[in-house]
Amino acid sequence: MNQVTSYLENINLIPDLVNGLVKNINKVSEEIINCYKNDGKVVVFGNGGSASQAEHFAVELVVKIKDMRKSLPAISLNSNCAILSAIGNDFDFNYVFERQVESCVINGDVVIGISTSGKSKNVIEAINEANRLEGITVGLTGNDSCELAKIVKYPIVVKNKYKELDTQIIQDVHQIMLHYIALKVDEEFKNGAY
Repeated sequence: MNQVTSYLENINLIPDLVNGLVKNINKVSEEIINCYKNDGKVVVFGNGGSASQAEHFAVELVVKIKDMRKSLPAISLNSNCAILSAIGNDFDFNYVFERQVESCVINGDVVIGISTSGKSKNVIEAINEANRLEGITVGLTGNDSCELAKIVKYPIVVKNKYKELDTQIIQDVHQIMLHYIALKVDEEFKNGAY
């Protein structure tokens, strides 16, 4: 079976994968809403495709996804090339997110690390720092036995009990979940109530 055929077959799994995660996603949505009601912020990050998803999610929180509302504070830690290259050069690439978390996360902020494998060292280091600072940590991954899933308060694991999922399917489900959260946030604050 070629990769395109495999991907098309796996697309059929997406509704079941998403439905299996709705309970946890609703909890994360509630945490984000409560964070905003307590003057907190959302901090999100990842590498590669997950970096794009982190930026996309931050945009939806700051701007909106659908309903007009007040702007909400969200930061994508993979968006500033100067900071990333300075930390990578002066320290190590493993700390490009951890150093930023140290600088901006306070107790009660929601911190979301996205890693399809759950093994990204720089994501894990940042989540460890966020836990130390008493942030509310969330991990989006595709592996329930990975370190990321074990160290966050809310592991959101895209998995199938029958077969290993391709990275693309995991990322597709992550994007659906992030859109769902953004819609819940819009709905909560659309009348300016916060």
